[in-house]
Amino acid sequence: MNDSVKPISWRWATHPAFLFGLFVLVVLMLLLAFWFFQIMKVDSLLEDLRRQGFPTNGEELNASYVVPTGVTDSTAEWTRALHAAEAACTSKAAGKLPFVGNGSDPAPRGKPWAELEAARKFMDDHAADRQLILDAAALGGQVRFPADYRAGWDTLLPEINSSRAISRLMALDASVTAYDGNSPRVLEDVRAIFSFSLALHDEPVLISQLVRSAIFATGAITTEQVLPDTNWTGADLAALQKLLQTAQFRKDYAHAMIGERALFQADIMPQFPIPPLRPLVQQQVFHVYGQTLAALAVSWKEGLKRSEELDREMGSSTPARLPLVKFFVRQFAGSNLSTYLEAGMRSEARLRTLNALLAVKRFQLQHQTNPQSLEQIEPELIGPAEQVQTLLTDPFNDLPLLYKMDPDRIIIYSVGRNLIDDGGDVEAIKASSQAEDVGVHLRIQ
Repeated sequence: MNDSVKPISWRWATHPAFLFGLFVLVVLMLLLAFWFFQIMKVDSLLEDLRRQGFPTNGEELNASYVVPTGVTDSTAEWTRALHAAEAACTSKAAGKLPFVGNGSDPAPRGKPWAELEAARKFMDDHAADRQLILDAAALGGQVRFPADYRAGWDTLLPEINSSRAISRLMALDASVTAYDGNSPRVLEDVRAIFSFSLALHDEPVLISQLVRSAIFATGAITTEQVLPDTNWTGADLAALQKLLQTAQFRKDYAHAMIGERALFQADIMPQFPIPPLRPLVQQQVFHVYGQTLAALAVSWKEGLKRSEELDREMGSSTPARLPLVKFFVRQFAGSNLSTYLEAGMRSEARLRTLNALLAVKRFQLQHQTNPQSLEQIEPELIGPAEQVQTLLTDPFNDLPLLYKMDPDRIIIYSVGRNLIDDGGDVEAIKASSQAEDVGVHLRIQ
């Protein structure tokens, strides 16, 4: 044996600096493995959504935002109509008129209405614009505005922003013609408002659905205001009910939530400032959207309860996940998702209460008296047999809609989100009252 060969020393392997470096390397490798695992989970989630036919980015949302085969594409006609209506509503002459401007509410027939002559002239001047709206409404169908959702949440929606002009113009015309006793023309006007709302039913983002709900609300308010001054027949009222009953607000708000999820993926994630946290935030936001969609798949009442629970989870001061991740989730997905569900519920409540009001009017025509309750009305005056119970149910509490007879009016209403009967104060809520009842009323003549 050569005594000059020295044994190898391994003392460096126990040196604190080496051990610390090894520890850091192991931690980094574990974190890297965890990161790749989370990315794979996100990719799996996205692939699963695509297999279900859901868009996951702006380009896919564009491809899914189409008029379905077999449905009339009325985009061109409604676009011409809304541009004409917007020009009319922004004209100087519209300024002091109701609906199209800042004028006070129109008066019932036979009562003094200071702006009546100005309103008549305005509608005469815009008869061609009204006709464009009627032509589009006659087509029915659906619209697909030229929005490019590859821009994410920065997508410009000029047509949606001007859409309410159509309902305002037709509401003014309905008020003028009801005052003048032209019931057939009034019916054309309110049907056109609801037809436009229905043409927008497949809009793929929440802002569009909120505008659509506002258009529907204008139609409902206009109908309740003009109803006492019309001589619509039972057949006219039944046809209007049938049109209303085709609306599916819960399905359409769910459709828009799917679009919002795609825009989040297209717009926010590429710009996310902390790449290592990106897959964690993506998963949590997908969870939030998934929970919201689940809330929209059950009854309105149960859905609102679930969305409020989700709001509390999002706003909790003791997050179950990383605080930083939760902060970003709240920033991107919001922390008050129940407000969107409530918007759909209010639209549904307007639909059901207005449908019931039209049934009351049909009952009056048949029996020459007022029903003492909604239960007294024959089911066939409410709607198809399979829908009657639903149409008479308050979406906020799953109890029957409330019915109240005052000396000069009948009120049909929902309790609203506070779940308290505020006495049917449905007029005050249109102003600044704290009452939350949602509904309609009919003047007793």
